[in-house]
Amino acid sequence: MEDDNVVISLKQTLEWTDYFGFVAVWVIFFVTIAAVSFFCLNWCCVQKEDDITVFEKWAAPRKMKLGVHRLSVVGRKMDEEKKMVARLA
Repeated sequence: MEDDNVVISLKQTLEWTDYFGFVAVWVIFFVTIAAVSFFCLNWCCVQKEDDITVFEKWAAPRKMKLGVHRLSVVGRKMDEEKKMVARLA
């Protein structure tokens, strides 16, 4: 048998670029979670009778519509929330 003297190294050698795989997977995962939460949950699962979403609260001062509610409805509900917090404080 000629292969009796073959030595197999079990030590894995990594280049510095190999460590970016973790970062790439992390970024892809969280971008996917953000896209699903924005598109699926915000546009498909929220109805007009529901409370306003965080996306709508963020977009209202910027005059953007990021949900099912009209900007006037979002503004009115945000004003109501501010008044309720002021009464409790």
